[in-house]
Amino acid sequence: MYYIMKTLLALFILAGLYSCDNLTQGYSKGENQKNKILLINIVQHPFSDAAHPDMFKLTLTGDSIINGKALFQILNYKNKVLFTDSFAAKGLLHDGSGAAPGATQREDTIVKEIRKMFADAHFGNAVRLVEKSDSGFSHKDLNPAKNEQWNDIISDTSAIGFMYAYRYKGICAIAYSKKKQKVVTYFTTD
Repeated sequence: MYYIMKTLLALFILAGLYSCDNLTQGYSKGENQKNKILLINIVQHPFSDAAHPDMFKLTLTGDSIINGKALFQILNYKNKVLFTDSFAAKGLLHDGSGAAPGATQREDTIVKEIRKMFADAHFGNAVRLVEKSDSGFSHKDLNPAKNEQWNDIISDTSAIGFMYAYRYKGICAIAYSKKKQKVVTYFTTD
């Protein structure tokens, strides 16, 4: 069963990459290329339903990697969009200035960040994931009466969290709330 799932996933990814390649072939010199797909990272991981992994997808579009736009989506096994976030690709440089020495280094950093966005270390028990981050956060620091999302997530010991770099220097932690039937952001830093 596991082998079949991996094979189906590989075929799905290849079909997606093939169709994306076909989408970008239609551009000619001088046309608007703002929606040109530059890079895609797709991973399946349990999130909203332990029995059916969700698809985590990060798509970089635009005329260049540095000036591109990143679209992060989570889709459930029925292809329903559970979460969407979009941001400038420069946000993956984590300082906002593009301070790496040159354009090539900045592009390499953005590509590296896109490729590692869905690493296994970014997933885990929602509460422990935040506490083991470098943020110095402890759930004891929160006033439970003022954080409805946190109360919701902490009450579900099976909630799977996902943490990702957020806008230059921040961290964002999200989880699927079974109570609300949607993805909630339960932790962010600046």
